Amino acid sequence: MKSLTLEFFLARLYTDETVLRHFLENPQEHATQAGLDDADIAALIYIDRVGLRMAAMSYARKREQHRRPRRLIYQMLSNWLKTLLKQSS
Repeated sequence: MKSLTLEFFLARLYTDETVLRHFLENPQEHATQAGLDDADIAALIYIDRVGLRMAAMSYARKREQHRRPRRLIYQMLSNWLKTLLKQSS
């Protein structure tokens, strides 16, 4: 259970800019509120902040790349339907 709590907390840091910003302002308080144990909190206090930000930015870029193809497919289908509707009129 302990590791799941830590993994969930790290996932939130990587994916939520507000949570990351609040954590960086006061890591101990934020980690305590998340229900992490003393060992995890101690490790997080000394986390590589630059690396944490870089990882969060990298994940954000990857999420954006996964969204793009869906938008293109939606646009293609939308254009195709518009063409069909015009032809049937």
